[in-house]
Amino acid sequence: MPLMEQVVDTETGAIQSQRMVSQNKDFVQLKENHMVLFRRLNLKNHKAMNFLMFLLEHMGRNNALIVSREALAEIFSVSKPTVDRWIGFCKVNNLIQTARTGSSSVYHVNSTIAWKSKDSKRRFAKFTAEVLISKSEQERQLEQRFEKRIDLSEKHKESMALSLGLKKEIAK
Repeated sequence: MPLMEQVVDTETGAIQSQRMVSQNKDFVQLKENHMVLFRRLNLKNHKAMNFLMFLLEHMGRNNALIVSREALAEIFSVSKPTVDRWIGFCKVNNLIQTARTGSSSVYHVNSTIAWKSKDSKRRFAKFTAEVLISKSEQERQLEQRFEKRIDLSEKHKESMALSLGLKKEIAK
């Protein structure tokens, strides 16, 4: 049953407006029986658990987040090997699963522990995700795209010159 938010006139009691409110918005659900596990793992490696809390905070409604190790290292001001250790800790303790996508990874939080969508939908695995890209990655991607455009335009000029028999003029 959808939730409805209503604005009611306090004098007359008449409903002035109403709208549907999305369920489970802006929070993460945790299974109560896993709280002991969270506390125990926090004592073992509080920094890795902080990393997990970051994933929980930023993951999409399908428990997934796409982000590179480089961006994570930048966000936490640590080295990539440190990020790798945190990821390893979370994977060994069945808190997350990972999959590669280009230069980034998809981090999927175990939905038996925590989830953002309705309880009835947490068994479905969709691989849509929130994507985080660091400032340095964005700048590097823009530079690479610009370089590719230059390369393509030079190749285009050369192929046009060849087709017109003007190769010597382009070389000048």
